Amino acid sequence: MDKLAQNIIDIDISSCVFILLAAGKGTRFRNAKDVTSKNSNEADKIEDEIKFDENYLPKQFQCISGKPIFIYPLMTFLKFCSKKGGGKILLVVPEGYEKYALQIIQKFLMQNNIIKKSQNSNNDILIFDENIIDIITGGKSRTHSVYNAIKYIEDRKREDINFRKIKYAMIHDSARPFLNTKILSNILDELKLNNNITTAIQSTDTICMGETCSSLFSKENRYANISLDKKQNVIIKKYLDRDRCFQVQTPQAFDFELLSKAYGKIFKKIKSSSKIKENKNKKDLEKVLKLNNFTDDCSLVKNICRGKISIVKGDSLLFKITYRSDFYLADYIAKNQEIFSDYFKQDN
Repeated sequence: MDKLAQNIIDIDISSCVFILLAAGKGTRFRNAKDVTSKNSNEADKIEDEIKFDENYLPKQFQCISGKPIFIYPLMTFLKFCSKKGGGKILLVVPEGYEKYALQIIQKFLMQNNIIKKSQNSNNDILIFDENIIDIITGGKSRTHSVYNAIKYIEDRKREDINFRKIKYAMIHDSARPFLNTKILSNILDELKLNNNITTAIQSTDTICMGETCSSLFSKENRYANISLDKKQNVIIKKYLDRDRCFQVQTPQAFDFELLSKAYGKIFKKIKSSSKIKENKNKKDLEKVLKLNNFTDDCSLVKNICRGKISIVKGDSLLFKITYRSDFYLADYIAKNQEIFSDYFKQDN
């Protein structure tokens, strides 16, 4: 064993907070309520006291193989925390869905014996820690939701000794349901050496950068969205070396102080901007972030705080459910996990 390995100290699980982002509205997954009605009889209509947009239910609350999408990674986090004997989970949901999310958690975790009824009261308790999950309200965008989680942790640190222990934050998109504990363990091991980590897989496709003809002559259009779905004349700007390209995934893990510092800086910039005020809409926020090329938490930390980002190997099954085709693929995988046993057995 070399000297470096001898000096490595295991990460205390109580110093980790796991942030599960489930606050998206699924704008690319519109009108998916019919998908829910066909696939989720198990998800009873427990939302009687809660008013929802009748046009669609956010994709993270829809069911694949009988369970809401966000329950899959939540179960993995709970299993991991239970095995390690600690940790804190923050579930970030859309405004108005807090009670609904709690009811779903109670329903499905009780079915899996993770929650059981107390014999002395009507309250539900977690077997290993009744306070392990906090449900908080997300923001107008993914970035706002992470910022809300950071502010929540900072506020709780003032009054809760358990939150004061937090040194690391792991962030995961609930729309990536097939997370296993092996990947979480690998990230925790990498945290011993590097404070900022992303999961990723090697690109297998040829990758190119595109631009529109209008972007060639306009500085403003240079940062505009390019979409093949829009009536744009898209051309190839350059090809990238596939052997050096990776598809970034989540979870991503960070030194919490550095993450908080990075988000504090970007939101201070947003608030002080003469063009974009705090009360502006999601498109305005996204414009600021894209001008700085921040498309995820790692890119923000790397650019704002110059943090070094280490890569841990992810998996092709850790894909994100974005479109209907992704949903049906995920539903098939969830129903046929024995076909992908090499991946799912790593959770045992």
